[in-house]
Amino acid sequence: MTPAKVHRFAKISPCLRYRYALGRLWDLSKPVNLTWCMLNPSRADGTKDDPTIRRCTEYSRDWGYGGFLVVNLFAHRSPDPKDLLRVVDPVGPDNDLVFRECMTTHHSVVAAWGSNAERLGNLADKQIDKVRTLAGNRLWIFGMTQGGNPLHPLYLARNRPLERWEPDAIRN
Repeated sequence: MTPAKVHRFAKISPCLRYRYALGRLWDLSKPVNLTWCMLNPSRADGTKDDPTIRRCTEYSRDWGYGGFLVVNLFAHRSPDPKDLLRVVDPVGPDNDLVFRECMTTHHSVVAAWGSNAERLGNLADKQIDKVRTLAGNRLWIFGMTQGGNPLHPLYLARNRPLERWEPDAIRN
């Protein structure tokens, strides 16, 4: 598949500090109702991918999807999750609206925010509760970190299977 055949798009705030959603479409004859929910966006946007988005694309294609959306617990754009503790509004003014729309309209949600959520404490817990409420029994994970958060996809084997994540198993 050549990059020209992939439709890339993103919803980014006018100030460019927040990315609310990112999508990739390559085959509309296949399901495209897959949402990835991760911690925070790095620099991938409507024209370029980063290693995480490339990995999400590989998994999504392998599973038979023709596209996907990515939302994040926090919309603040930074390659360093520690920055979330340094900004006034790491969630972003429109993140909850976009987050809710994706979580309630897509059939499957892959929770994959990784161990960095553990450093954010209550800040992350509030956003994780939204995932539990909105996605319910449509949550999937690759497994859990030692701290009880869903594994991030970047460094996992490409053939790693998903498992169902029941809402009552989400950390409190």
